[in-house]
Amino acid sequence: MTINKQIQFVKGSAILVLSNLIIKGVNFFLLPLYTKYLTPEILGVSDTISTFTSMVFPILVMGLDSAFSAFYFDKKSPIYQHKVFNTVWWTLLFVSSIPIIMAIASKYISILLFGTGEYTLLIGIALVSVSMNIWYLPFAIYVRVENRMLLFSVVNFISSLSMIMLNITFLSLLKIGVYSLILSATIVNMIQVILYLKLSGIKPKISNYDRNLSKQMLKYSLPLIPNVVATWILNMSDRYIVLYFCGEGDVGLYGIAARFGTMVSLVANGVYMAYTTYAFDKKNDSDAPKQYARILNAFTFTVLIICFTGSLFSKEIISIMTEKSYINSYLLLCPILFSQLLYGINTIVGYAMGFAKKTKYIFIATTVGAVINIALNFMLIPRFGVIAAAYTTLISFAIMTIITYIFAQKLYFVEYKIYRIIISILITLCVTIIITELSFVIKITVWIIVCVLMIMMYKQVISDYLKILKSIILKRK
Repeated sequence: MTINKQIQFVKGSAILVLSNLIIKGVNFFLLPLYTKYLTPEILGVSDTISTFTSMVFPILVMGLDSAFSAFYFDKKSPIYQHKVFNTVWWTLLFVSSIPIIMAIASKYISILLFGTGEYTLLIGIALVSVSMNIWYLPFAIYVRVENRMLLFSVVNFISSLSMIMLNITFLSLLKIGVYSLILSATIVNMIQVILYLKLSGIKPKISNYDRNLSKQMLKYSLPLIPNVVATWILNMSDRYIVLYFCGEGDVGLYGIAARFGTMVSLVANGVYMAYTTYAFDKKNDSDAPKQYARILNAFTFTVLIICFTGSLFSKEIISIMTEKSYINSYLLLCPILFSQLLYGINTIVGYAMGFAKKTKYIFIATTVGAVINIALNFMLIPRFGVIAAAYTTLISFAIMTIITYIFAQKLYFVEYKIYRIIISILITLCVTIIITELSFVIKITVWIIVCVLMIMMYKQVISDYLKILKSIILKRK
């Protein structure tokens, strides 16, 4: 990889990560406000509905978000690439009517989830929000594959700032309780639709819809739907099992821990959003495997330090950031954070399946993880409660990542030095579990020792960071 491509990838990742962290960080530090006005039970209701819509959305997208990236780079022609955009957009516009139709049956969905029709209107609003999310999705993918990360970040910044302001207004001023978070998300989705239409520079044109291309893309993407369902089961189904055995309050505790986990996912998302364009564009280069390995090492080192720090000091962080009724969520933080790390590794390694258009292997890996997750949840949650849900997620993600790695290496071999990654994860995870309940002074001491050890293990990553930084500085001069 040329140094210019390195710099471009790093800049793209940095813009996404920093923009996400700045604005989401503000949102993160508003958690005391959220936990003050929302009891664990109310938050549990809101999260249960959000979990439901998080299943509806990817099923309706039909894997076309993945097909967009996979087909966009097949031909470096603006005419062809505009056809890819329009084909995806018009297809998704048609299916976006389904959530609106589903909203008519909101009462029955409310009864199914909660045994009461009390949340009929709230579920209807959430389903309309899904349609809006579908409307702007092709625009968001388009600006990313075009490497217009600044525009993507500006839209993200404005929408996130709007989300914070709306949450504060609805929670503390209007005090509409359970409606606050979902109604805020719906309004923000509409804001994103408007921003992308105005700022992206691309307009949907029905004349650019290509029926044959649509068939090819759907042939690629439709097999991903079972994988989407399996991914949802792996990520979200434990909320419903917790709801059934433990109630809305424990779903709320799980939701708070998951929100801390989003701080890790923000870093991960920023990296592999930028990585998508880079990886597909570079896949045929002779030095691509070497550079993919370096990127995974850099990702693992960075996110590992974040996960280790957040997990080790989870009790202190939770006690500062939330009300007393949420304090026990610190027990869930370690497995949830490390699950995000494994998911990121799984995503980066799994690009090999996208290169080869062998999506069935993604489905196999995810399905195995999902089946194990459900089985362990039903076995352990009734006995150990909500903490079992967090650790079964970690175990399931680990198994899924291992299977993905095995398949990926057969399709596109990369020397990832996987044993170093495994050892570093096990060291930090075990240290966290052993000393989390010890004194703050002991934890600080151990944190320093382990971080020094990680720096020694990943010294090449530090060297790469310094080289890229030096190149950026010299280029500016």
